[in-house]
This record gives sequence, C-alpha cells and structure tokens, in this order.
Amino acid sequence: MIQLPESWFEGRLPELPTVADCATALREDAPRLRAITSREPARDLEAGLFAALDGEAGHAVVGYPAEVPATVAATLLAAWLGMPAEGVHDDVGGTVSHVVSGVGHRHDQAWHTDSTPWLLPNRYSVLGLLSAPGPQPEATGVLPIRRLHTALLDDPEALAALRGEALPWRVNFPHLPQLWGAILDPAVPRWVRPAVDPLRDRMSPALARGVLRLEAALAGAVPWYEPATAPGRLVMFDNHRVMHRGPLLEQDSGRELIRIKIGGRAVR
Repeated sequence: MIQLPESWFEGRLPELPTVADCATALREDAPRLRAITSREPARDLEAGLFAALDGEAGHAVVGYPAEVPATVAATLLAAWLGMPAEGVHDDVGGTVSHVVSGVGHRHDQAWHTDSTPWLLPNRYSVLGLLSAPGPQPEATGVLPIRRLHTALLDDPEALAALRGEALPWRVNFPHLPQLWGAILDPAVPRWVRPAVDPLRDRMSPALARGVLRLEAALAGAVPWYEPATAPGRLVMFDNHRVMHRGPLLEQDSGRELIRIKIGGRAVR
C-alpha cells in the first residue's frame, strides 16, 4: 500500500464534513490545498503511485491516517494531482460525487468505465469510504482492459471493430451534441452496457459479435482485482486502462463513497 505523506496531516486540516464541501474546497481553497500537499515527501508518493497506476493492475491502494475523514484525504490527493479549480464541475455526472452503492442495482454494479458521455473521460478516479454495511469493507472490482484484448485475439475482425468502430455515447443526452467513440479505443475506451444495448441494430456484424464476446469475457472469463476502500485507505484507478464495478449489494446497503474524477473534459 502506498502512503500519503505524514506531513500532509501534521497541521490544521480543512474541515470537509460533506462531499459538497470537498467540491467547494477544490474550487475555492486551491492555494491552501496546494500548500499542504507540495512538501518534499510527496516525491516518494509520486514514484510509488504512478508506478502502480501504470503497471499491469492499473490501480493503487493509498493509505492515510485512519482518524482522518476520507473526504479530507481524497480531496488532498486530488489537489496534489493537479485538479484545477475550473476542472471541478457538475456536468454529466460531475467531478465530485457521493456514491451510494446498491440503490436499485444500478449499472455501476456491472463492469463499466466512468464518464462515457464526457468529451474526454476522466483519466483517474479516487474512491474513499464514507460508510460501510459491516466491519469488512466491500471491494471494488478492477479489470485491466488489456486482458480483454488478449481474450479476443482469436477473433481479430471483432477485436478490430471494438477498437475502431465508433458508437454514439450521448443518446441519453439529446440536449448535448452527439459524441462518437469506439468501445475499446486504444487511447480512451468507453463501456457502459445500458448505453450500448440500444445501439445493437446500428453495429456491423463484426462489432455485434465483438460485443457478445466482450460480454462473455466480462461475465467471468477474465481475472480481475478486488481492492477495497476502508478507514485509512483510498482506492485510485486509471479510467483509461481499466474497467471497474461496485459490489453486488442490496438496495440501501449502507455503503457510501466519495468519488473524485481527475482530468478529462465533460461538456464545456
């Protein structure tokens, strides 16, 4: 586990009781947040964090003092990563979110990438635990996309269609200009099944076959990781290199997270 520098937590910390307060701090208190996180020990954090994110697993587990609220730790990490004030927005899902797991078995309990309707999906996502249904935190599934490519190598035509045939990703946002992209685009992949399902009659035979093969791989044929948030533990992943999913929990399970999206461009 990679640790946030102890020096970040030695002074007076920002008071961030709610997720909305985190967004406000990133917008309006950026100089103070940068001052807290710009100290020398952060160089060790940079080396370890990006080695993990750029590695095979595409994610990192990041430790911080367990008595510190997850809202504070996640906000400091986002500020250190260079979140500009103008990058904090509420467009199409927003930058800073209060995520309640298990409500209605939403699509976030299936494999997906974040921010599929964004002009450029966020590069990183940071998750921190606000509350949990029991003493053992539920894991977030993280699946490296390169493993899906490997699983499809025996059907090069379908793989090529998944990598190159564009689909519209704003069908559910008719007030926005349409946005096109390939599911397994080599630079910025996008996948959320409820957005793909209505488009099946627009797909070439190769892409339709590729989607079926992709769904089969996501159903359990490809191994994944299961990092868990907990008091004193954030999970961060590269949204351009992995798919992820929340745990299968009942409605109103009590698992609540803060999620901060780093980078990307939504609508503006």
